[in-house]
Amino acid sequence: ETALIEGQKITIKQIEISPLKVAIHVSEDPANTKKIFNFEDLRLVDEKGETWTSINNGVTKSGTEEENVNIYYLQSNYFEKPKELYLKFNKLMAIDKNEDFLLIDTDNEKIIKQPADNRFSKLTVNGKLIDIELRGEEDFHHHPFSTITDAAGKEFYTSSGGFSHGSDGQIELSVGLSDEEFENPIKLHLDGYPNYISGKAKIKIK
Repeated sequence: ETALIEGQKITIKQIEISPLKVAIHVSEDPANTKKIFNFEDLRLVDEKGETWTSINNGVTKSGTEEENVNIYYLQSNYFEKPKELYLKFNKLMAIDKNEDFLLIDTDNEKIIKQPADNRFSKLTVNGKLIDIELRGEEDFHHHPFSTITDAAGKEFYTSSGGFSHGSDGQIELSVGLSDEEFENPIKLHLDGYPNYISGKAKIKIK
């Protein structure tokens, strides 16, 4: 069944419930205009409206061999047997697909392009270590970067990463670059960002 959240089509392909976990297979429409990073309140609710299982310290997510399909894992409540069961979610971490990266020049310590709300600032580069600040939210605990692409299109991964909330509400981030040679500017692809869409999705499972 497909849910629509702020114009983004999200299809629940399959749900597997085992004694240890609940695996929810989610497909995102390739035509969606936003990149979805995470479900903030994914949960299963019984016929009484009570939560049967929900996120515990964030959602664990894994990719699949199918493009645009991910599996989200919740804790299981396997031995409770509700008469009815619904999948509900209201808040998703997402950003426009044309803004899902940070473009920087490490030679000149310059931010060339970033998402329109300009949350990144104070870029410094010390050898292979990049430090940068992000204006986040109180409940945002995701390191925002995944892979890196240089100006020649070569992709490489970060060698290390740091994340800490500062006293002024800013998030201090560090990214360690590998020893590979690269060509500026480099594009740091986002894997999380404090921007959200919301709606009301309720899908009957049982």
